[in-house]
Amino acid sequence: MRALTCAWRFVIRKKLKTLIMFGIILCLSTVMLSMVAVKGSTDEAAAQAGQQLKAGFTLENNRKNNPGTPRGGGVVKPGDIDAIQAVPGVTDHFRRMSLTADLVGANALKLPNSQQDYDAQKEKLFGNLVTGYGENNTELDVNFRSGSLKLTQGRHINESDVNKAIIHEDLAKANGLQIGDKLKLKANPHDADNVNQSTEEVEPEIVGLFSGENIKPARVRAELVQNSVYTDVTTAKQIAKFEEGKEIYTDATFFVESAGKLDEVMKQASQLGIDWKNFQLSKNDQILAGVTGTVQSIYKLVDTMVVATVIFGVLVISLVLWLWARERRRETGILLAVGTSKPGIVIQHILELVLIAIPAFGVAWFAAQGAAQFIGNQLVSQAAKSASKEMADQLGSGLAADNESALSGKTLDHVQVMLDSGQWALVCGISLALVCVAVLIASIPILRAKPKALLTQLS
Repeated sequence: MRALTCAWRFVIRKKLKTLIMFGIILCLSTVMLSMVAVKGSTDEAAAQAGQQLKAGFTLENNRKNNPGTPRGGGVVKPGDIDAIQAVPGVTDHFRRMSLTADLVGANALKLPNSQQDYDAQKEKLFGNLVTGYGENNTELDVNFRSGSLKLTQGRHINESDVNKAIIHEDLAKANGLQIGDKLKLKANPHDADNVNQSTEEVEPEIVGLFSGENIKPARVRAELVQNSVYTDVTTAKQIAKFEEGKEIYTDATFFVESAGKLDEVMKQASQLGIDWKNFQLSKNDQILAGVTGTVQSIYKLVDTMVVATVIFGVLVISLVLWLWARERRRETGILLAVGTSKPGIVIQHILELVLIAIPAFGVAWFAAQGAAQFIGNQLVSQAAKSASKEMADQLGSGLAADNESALSGKTLDHVQVMLDSGQWALVCGISLALVCVAVLIASIPILRAKPKALLTQLS
């Protein structure tokens, strides 16, 4: 009976050890698979951000020497834009002109929740004011490229358009407007940037509607996305009463085929006869700096967690195997005594763990399906906070509430984590390598002992 009890204890202890090792390998491979999946999915998110951003550079005011318009807007010259557009390597360009006008026969939307933004005097002067841009191609506008704004009906404005406009669907709904209707816009003589004191009225045709919300709460109604109007360049020039060739643009962005060619094209553009004291070229990688910053933070967190997981996994497995090997020292001593080689014993231990690891890897695939998204959500949240704090430290008091200014502070708020068999195979290979390393580490003390010493030690 005593022998039977001892046998049962031995079986139970062996199964318990097997379950413990199974659990350790399962946890190790699940966490590693989740990390690899999160990083892979973040790569896709980064690629999407890169496609939205597009490789390019912007011609704009040099703020140190050129304050621009009375309200600080750009004063880029059309001739300079044309010169850079002709530089070899420039594949496309986007120019825009500030647009500020009163709605005629329609009403601008007010701030939500009855918030007051204008006093009686400003209400009279600017109560029906809308803002936006005259652009040669609204599809290249960063607000649309980033997904902050989305065209829901109709089409974008293109290079050949004259007297066309796209407006927010909420503004259209509030005023009973639809695609094909005319939108009456009149220059506001009280606008500080209306240097020509224009009172011109233009009636562009609505060719598209878009949706979107402010990334940051608007402080005045002119910052509401719903009060944004985009027209072709000709319409904006007519409203501002600019003479042909004497118009000014807020800025112009030039796109190149790939990021690898960006520096070379910028260097060529910088050699043109442009007044570089008052104007400058800047890469457009800061437009979505919050998104790219979040991606880089996720990379750092994932790499840190993977390294920590590997080190912790090797240490835990080594410790458990070392304890396991101590209990099996008599068995090891007998094997050595009958002529079994030390490498053969190590290989036997490895094979035993491989038999435990194989089902653990299978379960890890299913466990990671839920764990990966959870871990991804936590990492994205933490990385977004880190990126936001870093940008706040760099930019000081913060960003303006209009969407374009706020875009640079927009962070990556979600990553859809997807697992694939390639990632699983990679993690299985890494885990098996770690098991081998752990077995070698744990076996060193026992295998260095003589068979006689192992046999004479108490079990």
